Amino acid sequence: MRIKKKNKKTMKHRPEIDGLRALAVIPVILFHAGFERFSGGFVGVDVFFVISGYLIATLIISEMTASEFRLLTFYERRARRLLPALFFVLAVCMPLAWLTLVPANLKSFGESLMASATFLSNFLYSFVLGGYFDNSSEFRPLIHTWSLSLEEQFYIVFSLTMVALWRFGIKWTVIILAIGFGLTLSFSVIGSQFYGHPLDWLGSQGAFYIARAWEPGLGVLTAFYLFYKDPVRSKAANQTLSFLGLASVVFSIFFFDQATPVPGLPALIPTVGTCLIIIAAMQGTFVHRILSLPILVGIGLISYSAYLWHQPLLAFARHRWFDVIPSEIAIIFCLCIFGLAYVSWRFVELPFRDRNQIGSRVIWRSSLIGLAFFLSTGFLFTTDFAKSHSPNSLTTMKHGGFVSWHSEMGHVCDEWQTESGATWCTFGDLNSDRNVVVYGDSHLFSIQHSLRAAFKAAGLKATWLAHLDVGRSRCDSTIFTAQEIGMKAEKLKQCPDLFRSALARFKDAEAFILLNRWSIKYFYSDGPIDTLGFFNQHLGCEEIHMPFKERTPLDSTGVLKQTTENMEKAIFNLLDTSSAILPTLLVYPIPEIGCDPYRYNLRHKWATGAELETLSFPVAEYDQRNMFVIDNFDEYVADHSERIKPVRLRNAFCHTDDDGMCSIIADSKSLYVDDDHVYQHGADLIVEEIMKVLTQTASTRP
Repeated sequence: MRIKKKNKKTMKHRPEIDGLRALAVIPVILFHAGFERFSGGFVGVDVFFVISGYLIATLIISEMTASEFRLLTFYERRARRLLPALFFVLAVCMPLAWLTLVPANLKSFGESLMASATFLSNFLYSFVLGGYFDNSSEFRPLIHTWSLSLEEQFYIVFSLTMVALWRFGIKWTVIILAIGFGLTLSFSVIGSQFYGHPLDWLGSQGAFYIARAWEPGLGVLTAFYLFYKDPVRSKAANQTLSFLGLASVVFSIFFFDQATPVPGLPALIPTVGTCLIIIAAMQGTFVHRILSLPILVGIGLISYSAYLWHQPLLAFARHRWFDVIPSEIAIIFCLCIFGLAYVSWRFVELPFRDRNQIGSRVIWRSSLIGLAFFLSTGFLFTTDFAKSHSPNSLTTMKHGGFVSWHSEMGHVCDEWQTESGATWCTFGDLNSDRNVVVYGDSHLFSIQHSLRAAFKAAGLKATWLAHLDVGRSRCDSTIFTAQEIGMKAEKLKQCPDLFRSALARFKDAEAFILLNRWSIKYFYSDGPIDTLGFFNQHLGCEEIHMPFKERTPLDSTGVLKQTTENMEKAIFNLLDTSSAILPTLLVYPIPEIGCDPYRYNLRHKWATGAELETLSFPVAEYDQRNMFVIDNFDEYVADHSERIKPVRLRNAFCHTDDDGMCSIIADSKSLYVDDDHVYQHGADLIVEEIMKVLTQTASTRP
């Protein structure tokens, strides 16, 4: 069945759609500005997707029905709509990034710049980020462009799909589109709620950044429904449906949070709600009157520019002045965002949309020139030249982050072995018969180069038990705690036995060294760091909140309730298991400083022109943060002193008296590379303490 040519059904301007855009963009901005009441403000992006799908589908259907659709013309309109404002914001971001970002962040900015210009940001962030809500994401000026990339990809794929399907008729077009959108919804649900499932080939990051075509797809199906059905309902029905839709969106904004599995099934609440508003918010309804208010319509008109500006402005502010932006300052920034949005809408967006002012050739040429410019400039940001010439380099600290330092230093191992789910390698004196097994998380990674040098000097070989995997699920480095996500718990309960068998493989070793970032892996619901980012009052800086509550105690039966007793049990189970096989050196918590030392030092340099020679924080901060872990460690060590040897780090970093201070920078040398990972000089202090205890342990062995 072929579609007969009809008169073109023009799309009328709907002011309530502009108001709906405002309802989407305002919560997004307030959420990223740090206003906790808008805990689900990120769903504004989901609302945008539905609106875009509806508007684009209505336009394409209208033109195809009248046999007037042309792909080139469609892409030109998209270029006019998206590229000028985007390129303008990217151009402004470049000098700000150069003047604001630490050298270690310039490479990631350059990668983001290239990905943003080519509309591939969603793929970039799905691979490089631990999560959209990670601390690091708030400091990325261009992370928000992932949604623009997905939207542009949708425009390209959907328009080509419509061209291919249109000849088969409306019925089959809608059926095939609905099947495709349903598949992407299933991938989103599996990825966001059932991480580790055999069907989860995208993973939680892929689900968030890539498999969201179903959201604009809902808008597409809504467009087909309104275009061909033209439903006539009673005023009461429209009132009810539109109010239900508005309530669904508002509910999501205030009651969703970072733990909500979006874009899984919960995302249907705001997206279906948006569809109800589009379908039923007819003239005369309460929702139509609200969304058609001039102020909301005005904000809706500049919503695209507002969205473009909000993340760069907030991210650069966090880099330059604040880790967490104070509420009163955040309000000022929000007002600035809308001011900048009006300027770019009035003087960039509107002129480029007008064919009479700017012709097609200019659009295509300027788009290609802009693309080439941002690709080449972005590449320059990723080079060592940019890093070495950064105005924000510090003589006391070469690196501005653990990942940068670790990647430059490289692995301590050259050869790896994997067997029965365990992966390990060796370093140190590889010809030695004296072996020591080491195991832990990134806190262990941060001392490995110092440990390798010390082991070589002592004639010791280290076997690094790098990780343990049950299928696609990775055991937590504390073994008896877990980050349970959906079906992953069934596999995680196998971790204790896997750890036991892996360690038994090296039962002839002299010792086992265990080092973790203990305090975010062992805590309980009434613990000293529950729900808190580490607030270092002495330095006046605060880390963004971290999802501590993701970890729960674990045993062979599965995940346990998160109680004080169960967390203590998890600690003791780990130490029972390791000490039964090998004498265990238990490295106590590394002092954490609560903020980024590089940025702290850099802000001091901006303010005074000089770098800090010394920096410290009260030892009481260390004691309070680690109280639960240290008390349990002390209890266990006292009862098992023959097999467990403590490596206490308090005295290595801090003065011994209760009013003492813990060093961050000493004699112009930084001990830390970020808020919790040590730099080379700090690593040397830890390794020195480890070698003292290891030497004592070896001398007492029969």
